[in-house]
Amino acid sequence: MNFNARKLQTIAIALALLLMVFLFIGYDTGYLVVRPGDAILIGDMVEIENSYGHDSSVYLLTVSQFTASPLAYLLGVFSPRMDLMHHSVVIPPDMDMEEYYKLNRQRMQESQDNAKVVALQQAGYDVPMTSDGVEIVDILPTSTVKEVLQVGDIFKVLDGEKVMLSDQLISIVQSKNVGDEITTTIVRNEVEKELALKVGRSESDPKVPALGVFIQTLNWEPVYPIDISFDTGQIGGPSAGMMFVLEIYNQLTEEDIIGDLVVAGTGTINFDGSVGAIGGMKQKVYAAENKQADVLFCPIENYEEAIAYATEVEVVKVNHFDDIVNFLNENK
Repeated sequence: MNFNARKLQTIAIALALLLMVFLFIGYDTGYLVVRPGDAILIGDMVEIENSYGHDSSVYLLTVSQFTASPLAYLLGVFSPRMDLMHHSVVIPPDMDMEEYYKLNRQRMQESQDNAKVVALQQAGYDVPMTSDGVEIVDILPTSTVKEVLQVGDIFKVLDGEKVMLSDQLISIVQSKNVGDEITTTIVRNEVEKELALKVGRSESDPKVPALGVFIQTLNWEPVYPIDISFDTGQIGGPSAGMMFVLEIYNQLTEEDIIGDLVVAGTGTINFDGSVGAIGGMKQKVYAAENKQADVLFCPIENYEEAIAYATEVEVVKVNHFDDIVNFLNENK
């Protein structure tokens, strides 16, 4: 074999190897890998006016999501700590990743605002508020309401309750059973309509009731009596709401109800203090145990999954924020 032939063969082998590496590492399989994230101390990310300054250990829990290459896909299949979810289950069909991240950041902001309202009310403060409703930004192809609702519709009332926040709407739906019919008042093209909706299943967790729509809050304006500010960095989504309430409430009450306990948790929060289901429960259990938490608070809908994976942390199911306060008062 002459020099030129060997050179061409070497180049061909190198290109083949590069192609294999791309296919194994760089190719997008259409799935996301969900793995345990971190347990993050909420006291490091929130500043509260008139705080009592309790040195409490209250942690929110995160999951990490990333695009699954073939290699990552295999890790997701064989790792007991990871899960695989198709893009279409997590991200709206007409939304790119940047738009999805933006929506998640908005949901995080809403969870902070909602948590401030609930915590302040629990601590005895009055918090006036206004909102223009909750808007549909996308509808899943499998949605049970895709023939009834449209992108751009604005929820005003759901099941007889005035809707002000997206988390509130989700909580109302999750309080129903799959197959139930609920009534709603929406605004479409500035015209008010009364509609009946059938409750379906969440694609990410079939046990959780859902409408199969992606939503955002419109122009919600609370008036806070004291200043509370957050710095949560790049964390997105609404699932830290419940634990935000706990940290704020504890800092606004003279008695430290947490004491020496290391508490972690996850769950959305509604205006009335009710707690809503979340995703990634398995991964959040691992995050809590990595932090050596004493207690893990989780929504009642996620309890069975949580206890299936917990080996060290005590899992406590909650339906309302009062359940957390009662547990802590009884276990000082």
